[in-house]
Amino acid sequence: MTRKDIFLEDLIGGVATFNADPFAIDDEELAKEVMECIDDYGFEAITDGEERDTARAQLYLNDDDVTIYRCGNACKFVLP
Repeated sequence: MTRKDIFLEDLIGGVATFNADPFAIDDEELAKEVMECIDDYGFEAITDGEERDTARAQLYLNDDDVTIYRCGNACKFVLP
């Protein structure tokens, strides 16, 4: 996917991690941090089963039915 497919307001309410503890994207400032990564690297859905399981654990997600995205090597996020 490309940057044009996602907007700042789409991120608010989601969850992200930059290879550290996950955080809620609960305001525009945090959404801008993720958006900068998207602007730099683009983003794609994680579809590999093992990588997806790892990302779910990193994001502390219980829901198996959510799409997890990656941008660059460090950032993983889900939309609300």
